[in-house]
Formats: sequence, C-alpha cells, structure tokens
Amino acid sequence: MSTEILSTDPLSILVQVARSLNGARDVEELLDQILERSRDVMRCEICSILLPEDQSDTLIIRSTQKGLKSGVRVPIGGSIAGYVFATRESLNIDDVQSDPRHFRPSASKTGVVTRTMLSVALADGERSLGVVQAINPIGRPVFGIEDQEILEIFASLISVTLIRIESHESAIREAELRREFQLAEEIQDSFLAREREDFGDMVIEAFYEPARNVGGDFYFCHELEDGSVLTGIGDVTGKGIPAALDMARGTTMIAAKASLCPTMGLGEWVGRLNDQLCKVMTRGRFIAGTFVHVDRAARRVRAVTAGSCAPKFLRKGSLEWENMPCPPNPPLGIAPGLRFSCTTFPAAVAPSWFVYSDGIPETRNWEGEYFEDVEFPKVLERMARKPTERMLGVLKDAWCAFADHGTYQDDATALVAQATRHYPEPRMEFDCAPDTMAAARNFINHWALHAGFDDTTAGLIVLGCDEIFTNVYRHAYEGSPGHLVCEGQIETSGFNLLLRFHHQGSRGPDDASPPSCPSYEQVGGRGRFVIHEVFESVHHGEGADGCIVELRKRLPGYAASGVAFEG
Repeated sequence: MSTEILSTDPLSILVQVARSLNGARDVEELLDQILERSRDVMRCEICSILLPEDQSDTLIIRSTQKGLKSGVRVPIGGSIAGYVFATRESLNIDDVQSDPRHFRPSASKTGVVTRTMLSVALADGERSLGVVQAINPIGRPVFGIEDQEILEIFASLISVTLIRIESHESAIREAELRREFQLAEEIQDSFLAREREDFGDMVIEAFYEPARNVGGDFYFCHELEDGSVLTGIGDVTGKGIPAALDMARGTTMIAAKASLCPTMGLGEWVGRLNDQLCKVMTRGRFIAGTFVHVDRAARRVRAVTAGSCAPKFLRKGSLEWENMPCPPNPPLGIAPGLRFSCTTFPAAVAPSWFVYSDGIPETRNWEGEYFEDVEFPKVLERMARKPTERMLGVLKDAWCAFADHGTYQDDATALVAQATRHYPEPRMEFDCAPDTMAAARNFINHWALHAGFDDTTAGLIVLGCDEIFTNVYRHAYEGSPGHLVCEGQIETSGFNLLLRFHHQGSRGPDDASPPSCPSYEQVGGRGRFVIHEVFESVHHGEGADGCIVELRKRLPGYAASGVAFEG
C-alpha cells in the first residue's frame, strides 16, 4: 500500500505518488495504487486506466467508478480511448456527448453522464501501453492546460512503472521457462537411449539435435533376451513440449513391448504398436519412424519404415551408399488395424548402415538450399571413406555446420550401426591336396556362418565344397597337388562361392556319378549328387585363368530375389 498522502497540492501529490509507485510489485497492485490517488491529483469525479487485452482489439477499463472496476471492454476502433491509444495523441474534450467517438455502452453501465474528458496515452517510445483518463473536473467546468500537463506527467510515471513491472515479470517468466525447459530436457533425456551402445559384434551410435530445447524426435536401442537388438528412430509431428509428451508415450510403449518382437516378427510388432498409439495419441498427431530388428544369431536385419526415410547401407569395400529396399508404410497413430510390410536383409551385405529423420535432409541454409541437395551426397561419400568409428562424426559435423549457417525448422536425428565382427578374408589360395583341405574347409565354414546359415547347413555347404576339392585333386590334377583359389561373396540375392583351378586331367570335377544311396558321413566320392543337393545352382566354365566353378546358395529366409517382404 502507498504511504498516506496529506498534501492537496497536485505536484506534491505527484511526487508522493511516484515514491509509492516504486514499491509496486505487480500490475494489479500498481493499478490499485494509481486509482486510489488519481482523483486527488486530477481533482475530478472519475479516473480510469485502460490497458490492452491480449490478442484482441479491445481495451479493458480499470476505474475508480463503482461498476467499472471489474473491467469493461472498450473497442480500440470507434472510441475516444482507442483513438488516443492508436495515435498516442492527448485529447481534452469539453463536450464528450457530442463527440462521435464516445463509447456510450461503458457509461450506461454506471449511469454517470460524462461531460468533460481528458485522455492521455501511456507509451514506451512508439509502443502504446494504455490510456489514462480523467472525467468531469470538480470545482471547474472543464480541464485546463495545467490539468493536461499534470496528467501527462502522471501518465509518464505510470508508463515507467508499467515498463519496470513488465520487465520484472518478463524476467520471472523467462526464468520459470528456463527451469521448465531444463526439467523437460532432463525428462526427455531419461527416455532416450545412450548415445553409444556396444554389443561386442555391433556398435550403434546416435546423434540428436532438437529444433527447440525439447523436441519430438527420439531414438531407441534395446538388447532383447535372445541377443537380438531392436533399434530405430521416431519423429513426432510438431515441436516443443507437446511433441515431447507424445515422444515419451512412444518410447515408453516401445520399451514395454520390445521383448515381443522376436517371436511376433517386426512387421506384426509395429502393427501392434500402432494400434496402441492410436488409443493415446492426441488427435491430429502421429509418429513417423524407422524400426530395425537385428537378429545377430541368424545374421539378418529386418526393417520397417513408417512414413520415414529408408535406411541406407554400405557394402564392404564400396564407396556408394544404397537404400534398403523397404516398402512404404503409413506413420503410426493415424488409424488402427493397419498391416506393416517388413524387409529382411542379410546382415553380411550391410556391415554399416544408418537411419535418419527428415530433419537431416530437409534442413535449409540462408540461401534456401536443402542439405539433401547441397551437402548430403558429399557427406555420404566422405562417410564411406572414413573408418566406421568416424562415420557419425562426419555426418554430425557437416550437418551442424550447414544448420548453423541457416535455419532448420525440424528436429534432426541419425543412428549409425557398424558391425565389428571379423569379416572373412575374400579369397584363399592353396595347393589342393588331402593335407591342405582342412584349411579350405575352415575358410568355407567361416563364410557360411558369416552369411547367417546355422551350423547344420554350414556343415552341408562345407561337405559340398569338400566334394569339389576331392574331385579337383583326383581328376583335374590326377592325384597330385594343384593350385586352387576359393572366393566368397554375400549379396542380397544369395551366398556365392567361386572356385578356380587348372584342369590337367581327363575328367572334370563334375564327372563323378553319384551312388544310389549316398552317405553324408562318408568323405569324398559323392560327386554331383551332393553338390546339387546343397547348392541351388552350380555352373562350370573355362576362362583365361583355367576352369571356374560357380556355386550359389540362397540365404536362409530369403526369397529368390534375395529380399524378403513380410506383411
């Protein structure tokens, strides 16, 4: 409350009012103090202050007059106060009733007849803060020039105090907002996986940059009971705290249901997740995401894209990133009961792969250029040339530099996975003889297991190749050691073996006739029967380097095209 004012001199009262205003803590307290002493300053029947209402074209009246203190709205257009607010021009009107700008509904609420009115703008430079009005002077017919000067001084005191309080409240709001965002960041970080996960034979690293303090992008990584890994990214529509709340829902549900993925299959699992999200997502919101299930035992990568970019993968020794052939699916949370198509891909084909949200390619610089058009192709090439542990760093550094020289409107997330399992040597050269075949069998077995075949199937592949080694030794080199080259390769279409040797005998490696009832426990002598039982295709030919045998076996769980689609 203000200090009691005993003086009746307007200027003395102004000085004392100015002192009391310095102690005001908020706008409500300030208005009460102003209205309490305003009539003493202006010697009038009524004093009012009109302040703009947020997001509207009206002013709200606070007045000493009973019935108006609760707040009556006056339009900025079509009223005396609105004119002063808009122009910041003082008005001293002797006959208010004849002025066409007089807003009569406000007067009708009190029954007071407004005869004379003095209106002065509250301003901060070119910005209007409100209007102060003195109505019907006491002891004189109209307001004079001296009254206007006093009210303008009074208005300047009010303006300064309003600005001070506004700044104080703004600082409080900013501090509270910073605390809220800090808390929101801590909460969001608790839902995200670690930036690096090392599973021994595979390392997964993440890069996440929200457009604001918190965002709707997320990434996840869960090692399941069977040793497989469920990982991926999500992108919730919108930004800020509302998107972060939906992000929390999504990551929580993924974590709760992750254990069901191996038995259910990734496509069906994503469908079930979509059904649950449809029940809790805010109407009009959805989650675009890429889901990857890595079966480390079977050496398979399964992927589902739901309204998102397809994963990119890099073959060993290649410098060109390729898109995984993932069929498109709708985002999650839009409609229940949807089926989601899943791609199964050989892990050995893609020792390095990554997924990313659309915030990566769609970032723009100040020239309006997109990262996808200007930098992404060059970044992909640099990533391919770097060691696996530097791939994510190359992408992150290039994207951050591009975004810093422009303005990005979306959250950005990327997830890079690199296989650390020892990759088999691509070829083996040896002199084919009984005492060297054991090393060749180990070479073939290593490749078969790397391709994802189980121990039994890998044993059959070794057995089939052993038949060829035996026939090469017996028939091509007629029982003497001879040079033989083995080469292994895994493609999306299958597992390939290429054997090269020089034919020096009268019979080829494919000439041995199969017995009527072969015994797979017996080594050697089973010829074409075993070879054609194990491999889907066997081709013989001759080249400049000698004879060539090409063996091909479809990878487990794959269609003839080499890519399996579920759902």
